[in-house]
Amino acid sequence: MDALDQVMNTLDAIGRELDGADLRPDPARTDWASQTERLAALREQLEQDLLPHLREAADVLAPEGPVAQQNLRDNVAYLTAELGAAHQASGDRSTAGTLFVKALRAAPSGTALAELEAASREPDAFVTLSLARWHHRAGDFTSGDALLKAGKRGVTDPSLRASFDRSLDGPRPLTGGAPGLYTFNGIGTMLYGDRDSRPDGSKISTLFLTLLYIPVLALSAYRVVDHGNGSYTFFAKERLSGLAKGWNWAVLSTLVLAVGWGVTSSYLGSPGRLARLALEDAQELEQSGDLTRAALAYQQVMVEHEAVHGTVRDAATGLIRVLVAQVETPMTAARADEGAQVVRRYRLLPQHAQSGATAALLAQALSAWSEQVGDEDDQARRAALRLAEMGAELAEGDALVALQSRLAALHLAMAAPLREAWPLEALHHYVAAGTPEAIEVANGLVGGLSASVLPDVAADVAAWERSPGADAEATAHVQALRAQREVWAGDIRRAQALESGDAEALALLHEERPDDQEVSAALADARRGAGEVEAAQALLEAYGPPGRLCGHAQRTLASCYADRGDLEQAAALLSRQVEMRLPLFQEAQLAYDSASQTRVEALVQRARSGRDAQLNLRLQTVVDDQRAREIFDAWLREQIENDASLTDLHEAYIAQAGVVPTVLSLGTLQLRRAREVGGEERERLLAEAERLFLAIRQEAAGVPSYHLSLGQVYHRLGRTAEGDAELAGVLESGDIGMALEVAYTYRSLGLIERSREVARDVYTRTEGGGDAERAAHGDAAHLMALMALTLEDREMWLRRAPQDAPAIQTSLLEVRAQRALQERDLREADSLFAQVAQRYEADGENDAAGLNNAALALQQRYLCTGDPAHLARAGAHMERGLRLNPDNALMVGNTAEIELYRGQLAVLDDFVRTATLRPTADQSQTLIDWLSESEQRGAVHAALRTEAHTRRARELTRQEQVLAPQRAAGWLREWRWAAFEDDVDALRSLLARLEEIDNLDTSRQAEARSHERTAEQEARAQTGLDASVADAEALVGAARRSRHAPTVSAALHLHAGALTGRAWENASLEDARASVAVAREAVAAWDGFGSGQLPWALRTLAFLEVMQAEPALRAAYDEGRRTLRLETMMEEAAERDPPVAAALRSSATLDESCGLRAAVAPVELGLADFVTARLADHEGLRAAARGAATRERAPVEMDIWARIDPENPEIARRRALLER
Repeated sequence: MDALDQVMNTLDAIGRELDGADLRPDPARTDWASQTERLAALREQLEQDLLPHLREAADVLAPEGPVAQQNLRDNVAYLTAELGAAHQASGDRSTAGTLFVKALRAAPSGTALAELEAASREPDAFVTLSLARWHHRAGDFTSGDALLKAGKRGVTDPSLRASFDRSLDGPRPLTGGAPGLYTFNGIGTMLYGDRDSRPDGSKISTLFLTLLYIPVLALSAYRVVDHGNGSYTFFAKERLSGLAKGWNWAVLSTLVLAVGWGVTSSYLGSPGRLARLALEDAQELEQSGDLTRAALAYQQVMVEHEAVHGTVRDAATGLIRVLVAQVETPMTAARADEGAQVVRRYRLLPQHAQSGATAALLAQALSAWSEQVGDEDDQARRAALRLAEMGAELAEGDALVALQSRLAALHLAMAAPLREAWPLEALHHYVAAGTPEAIEVANGLVGGLSASVLPDVAADVAAWERSPGADAEATAHVQALRAQREVWAGDIRRAQALESGDAEALALLHEERPDDQEVSAALADARRGAGEVEAAQALLEAYGPPGRLCGHAQRTLASCYADRGDLEQAAALLSRQVEMRLPLFQEAQLAYDSASQTRVEALVQRARSGRDAQLNLRLQTVVDDQRAREIFDAWLREQIENDASLTDLHEAYIAQAGVVPTVLSLGTLQLRRAREVGGEERERLLAEAERLFLAIRQEAAGVPSYHLSLGQVYHRLGRTAEGDAELAGVLESGDIGMALEVAYTYRSLGLIERSREVARDVYTRTEGGGDAERAAHGDAAHLMALMALTLEDREMWLRRAPQDAPAIQTSLLEVRAQRALQERDLREADSLFAQVAQRYEADGENDAAGLNNAALALQQRYLCTGDPAHLARAGAHMERGLRLNPDNALMVGNTAEIELYRGQLAVLDDFVRTATLRPTADQSQTLIDWLSESEQRGAVHAALRTEAHTRRARELTRQEQVLAPQRAAGWLREWRWAAFEDDVDALRSLLARLEEIDNLDTSRQAEARSHERTAEQEARAQTGLDASVADAEALVGAARRSRHAPTVSAALHLHAGALTGRAWENASLEDARASVAVAREAVAAWDGFGSGQLPWALRTLAFLEVMQAEPALRAAYDEGRRTLRLETMMEEAAERDPPVAAALRSSATLDESCGLRAAVAPVELGLADFVTARLADHEGLRAAARGAATRERAPVEMDIWARIDPENPEIARRRALLER
């Protein structure tokens, strides 16, 4: 049986099953549980006996032509979707979604493709269509047609509506036999015309009432075969064509027919009529109470009929009316964000729809919600105030006057209790109230301000200065404060101290100017980093109540409270700052987004109408679509960047974005507090954390991106199942662009495998599609490239994307640069990375992704040149990018890595010349580890704790853990720090938090371990090893020229490390012996690194020496050299083969290695040292390292390791050792 026979037989078998009464796709059935196994069996049959053979079956049909092949694919696609509909009806939505995707992968064409794409977007409507077709196939056209007519009203997708229409217009059986054909003197009934002819000779003809043989009235239509001489065979009754129906209205005269049909045709297809019908459908849904679908339908009207402004305005009003109705009343303070989400959706309406009835409707709702919240406590007043402020921006006339009066009363009620303890907040409310009495009080508050707090109240002071009652004496005081800040801004010593975080420099400044709170806050940060929490807290509390501190000082004081375990007080302090500043951030964000959208809409309209001479000139000679899009994108970006009003709004947004880290800190504190309590208090704290995380996203209600953000927030809260459900809902919409956003979201959360799954699905679904699909196809390939493990895989995916896309060209340039760096062609690599950075920087300083990518390229330039200016620029780009996109976990993590790298280099600069060495981040950590194993330990640890970049890295790492708790990188970073400092309490805290994460993504570690290199990759890896050794040797020469002994020693140790790596990879005794010789020279040059690389070089040499004589050790090497540690391989081989154990015990090389390690401080020793000591029978190291196996830190670290890399084969072995 060939593939075609198998496919056809399976099609028939599954089709017969689906046509049976037991699998009627009716969601109302209550007996679906009894069909579970049957549905599963059909799915298995489909996936094993049909789909895998479809391509081969289509090839068998090749001689029949492409039409036959496509008909086969369409039939398979429809059958797959029908099986999906049965699963959907049974309640198994997940399997249904998978089958709908598989249906699309069968490559249907034309109307089939459009219908099946719509099935993914509106699966319930497709079930209704499938049920109607099931009834039709069963001969019950009455039930089927009733389902189609009722179900069609709720369908929003045009393609699916068309499928409903086609099913209604399809053929019907002849229930009363063939119609009679007769005429008498030309009066009677006759068949005329033909349409939809088929290869079997049948066609559709229309039965007319005739007058003098002239067709007058179309009665019905039939599928017939014409045998000639007035003889016909009738098969089925069909729907009248549109022309026949039109004819029935136009029998008055030929002239009326001609004119009337032209008018009718024009009217029926007019944009205005189609828009009105779509609006009526949305209104019907709203009236039926189906508000969710009504909101989607109103949105669809605005998207599909954007040119019909009147209808769009009506749809906008309907959408806001529905969203308002969905908000539960009475409103409460805890749910005020729901009102803000409706406002945000309003601001994203087309500009012409943001007025009139829509604005009045929303303003009325906001006013009512504000009243419902009341003003009984501080939380209620804040919420009521926020709702009333949003309403006042939309209201007019008497409604506006009423809201302004309420606003003044709320501000005054807020201000009075704050005057003494929180004067900065009180000032804001008095100025906002604006009454003469309020301004009088504000005069006194302004007169009491200090220069340190002036930036925090700059907007309020500016508003106060514009008030008629502003006091002259207070005005003079403000001028003096501004002069003071100008002096501070020009003080280079102050700027350097704040930038470096140097505790000594900051302490001197604090003594000179104790009123400078920014210096005091930086000094407190340094003392916190050194573990002097009480001193840091006392320093800030000396200024009085927290409400008199600048924002930086308040955040540091809250951190001190948290460090000392007073989470409630820390949360209370951060809450004051968040509740004050978060609404300002949200308003700035909303203002910028709304203005940007309006400006873009206007620019697009201007471009479409050809009214921009500059753009027309650029496009004049362009014929390539891709090039035209690039030119348009560049023009649009220029217009946005050069728009002064948008620039001002954007800078205002960035100025307020500093509150986001505070929000994240507060949300994290609330989660910590929730872990320590239960019942209603726990639920309250969790709800508060959720509110905070959602508040910084500020997505509009009623749009898919809101559910995208909600899914992300649920993941951050540890509610994985709910997060996945929200993201799955976005995927079910069928929107390819939103599917890609889901993939990016999973990537940012650290769930790489899930992100790949979604991206790969988009890539597959969009293959061979139209322009939109091709664009998504390329974007999916680009995303897959970003998540590739190897450079080769990354290049492979990039080659699958459109090669003329600028982003792809830049990424391919980056691949070339990375390859040049791997091969240590530093001049070429630096040149290429410079081009990469320049291209990303060209995206503008307001493009967060571009800044991130430019920073990463600049970091690579440092590795090529050793120029610290590249790292400084990289850090500045990252910080700017974070202000633009403060809750992007990938950017936060990247910034943490760069800041940690800069901090390590700063500490190393006290010992060696890093500009000469150009160490990588890993090499920097290795050099610090070696310093820590020597007499430099105390100095190195103290420097790292207080270094500003390192402290910033730790702060960002905590943010990353909140934003992407499933991402392993942040936890690994914290593990390294805690282990380096031998901080058991920190390790326990880390383990407790890891244990609360049920889906930590560990796929990268497992993938790296299991990755098998191709021959080409092996060759490139060897080239890289050779280049690394040559580069390390060249660095030794540069270090010798510096005549700086510590730098020479460091270069020699790193050279020895490169030789050790190549020796291990190639099992080369020659390289191993050379590495030992170079390491001995390094120790002799300067002893500040202790024994450095020498013990590890000796250990590797001992292994390779024994391996030459003992096949069992060689077998262990061949099997585990890329997945197991050297010590583990020696241990296993020794346990299996006594000669190996004897050879290791007698190895003088291994004995020397053990002796060097025994001289290291016991706290620096680990389990690997203990294993080696046992194998070498070295009692000195065994005694010194026994603590590594017995101290309380060891089992905690083992549990952490098991959480972060559960599939690592080393873990079970190390656990067994601990137990022994």
